[in-house]
Amino acid sequence: MTGICGWLGHTQQQHADSLIDRMTANLPPGSGMGDNHSVGQIAGRLSGRFQAQLPEAGIAVVLDGAPRWADQNLAACAVEHGHAQALLKAYLDSSARFLELIGGSFALAILNEKSGELLLAVDRLGQRPLCYTRTPGNEVVFGSTTNSVLEYAGVTAKLSSQAIYDYMYFHVVPSPATIYTDILKLEPGEMLRCDHNGIRKEYYWSPSFNTPDNTGAQHLQEELLEKLRQSIDLCQPDQTTGCFLSGGLDSSTVAGLANETTESPMRAYSIGFDQQGYDEMEFARIAANHFGLELRDYYVTPEDVAEAMGLIATAYDEPFGNSSAIPAYFCAKQAREEGISRLLAGDGGDEIFGGNERYAKQQIFDRYELVPAWLRSMFIEPALFTLPVDWNPITRKARRYIEQARVPMPERLQTYNYLHLNSPSEIFDNGFLGEVDTNAPIASMESWYDRSSDADLLNKMLHFDWKLTLADNDLRKVNRMCEIAGVQVDYPLLDDELIAMSTRTPSKLKMKNNQLRSFYKSALAEVLPTQILTKEKHGFGLPFGEWLKTSIPLQNAVLPHLELLKDRRIFKAGFIDKLIHQHQTEHAAYYGNIIWVLTMLEMWLQAHAA
Repeated sequence: MTGICGWLGHTQQQHADSLIDRMTANLPPGSGMGDNHSVGQIAGRLSGRFQAQLPEAGIAVVLDGAPRWADQNLAACAVEHGHAQALLKAYLDSSARFLELIGGSFALAILNEKSGELLLAVDRLGQRPLCYTRTPGNEVVFGSTTNSVLEYAGVTAKLSSQAIYDYMYFHVVPSPATIYTDILKLEPGEMLRCDHNGIRKEYYWSPSFNTPDNTGAQHLQEELLEKLRQSIDLCQPDQTTGCFLSGGLDSSTVAGLANETTESPMRAYSIGFDQQGYDEMEFARIAANHFGLELRDYYVTPEDVAEAMGLIATAYDEPFGNSSAIPAYFCAKQAREEGISRLLAGDGGDEIFGGNERYAKQQIFDRYELVPAWLRSMFIEPALFTLPVDWNPITRKARRYIEQARVPMPERLQTYNYLHLNSPSEIFDNGFLGEVDTNAPIASMESWYDRSSDADLLNKMLHFDWKLTLADNDLRKVNRMCEIAGVQVDYPLLDDELIAMSTRTPSKLKMKNNQLRSFYKSALAEVLPTQILTKEKHGFGLPFGEWLKTSIPLQNAVLPHLELLKDRRIFKAGFIDKLIHQHQTEHAAYYGNIIWVLTMLEMWLQAHAA
């Protein structure tokens, strides 16, 4: 198993051993990386795969992940004695700034008996999760999963109505919340300190976007390619390493550069769909042929989805509604069956170097702010909004543009959100709605968005997505699917030096003339095939909504759960019936996605007897 867990408190020794065993049993499987062994009792208990302690000082540490050390002495210590010993050394030598010396992916805990202090932290991008709670007995309990934390006596599994509402809004439960009222998650780059003064949290790392690099574009492009290769090298690919391959920019980059480091062709895993508009196997084959990769492809069917839905829904420790977990799982499953123990994933490139369509769209909307306010309020808006609605297409488009441009960021990113387009009172049961704050999702978005107040619009959106798109969603998706399939996963594009380079690369280069990934594409022009560089962004999207219209096995796997969901007094029964009708008669993909989110929720609630 992998992950960490433990507590700060005074649980009796005779109960501590069995409690640690129960907590560690609820950590994710470790892909054959070895069992956990608990550290000795101090003022609490820690458990994890990488551990160290200094009994005479009353200090114990536990660490999960693949950390990278900024200090050469610490890196050497990690090689010789293990990462936990390096962490212990860093804490003892530089306790005030030890987190500045560790990068990569990690979740850690440090227990100091003499000071009565517990420190918890996760890496800068939240690649490794960590949950915590305070019990009625004043113990602080933590674990890599909520299931692990729930094993501790006194921790209750009370579901949070607000978290369910947030799940419907974001299709995940974003940090710092969890699905349970009394359990929280650490956010990316966050540290928790618990001692006799109570619990305090702080961000030990935040990116700085206010020092753009004035180096020429050509030099920066050469540097990017060099850092990409270095990041791949740090992953140390071998014959048991494979790659995800969607045929997009990032997975093609990772697979191609990784293939340069191995003696025989690297195996790449791709998923296809026999559905128009969704299948990208053509581009995966182009990338595989270009780099000489050994492509392993699999076409997922509606029957596969129907069979796997229950496994996917219950694999997560809280509801998770990203349907692309399905292709991620089948890729990882096939890789494991063929002897692959680790996969390299391309997640992160879009969020680091500007590859999502919304980045370009929001910059266009933002230009409306450049128009003098008096001109907008006295002439433009009165003229447009007093004309007949259907006067002509240009008027309609202009009016829609202004309506969206007037919505402040980051709320404007959610213009097409189902809960924005429909009133919550039409969706949720009145009693349930009385228990939640419908403004909370926007407030949480604003809180994180405002953390990068020194950045321009593009960088604010990128930093925003590091949490909401990567840490809360995509990384959680891929990590968990790889865990249940039995393989490890690394993210070369999330290397600390690549992140640092992104923060100092001017936005005017990242998206020159508002073109997505223009800087990145120029840097990789001699590496990637032209078809990959010029293709539209796609990814591993699942044609669930299209299939649900005609697939009887899929309907049989979904519709009974929607009927059960009607009885939970979360949603209005009429809403679910209307949604099913809209899916069949209107936009199958859009409404099908909401049906997937609802089905995952019901399956998860059933599995947890909620």
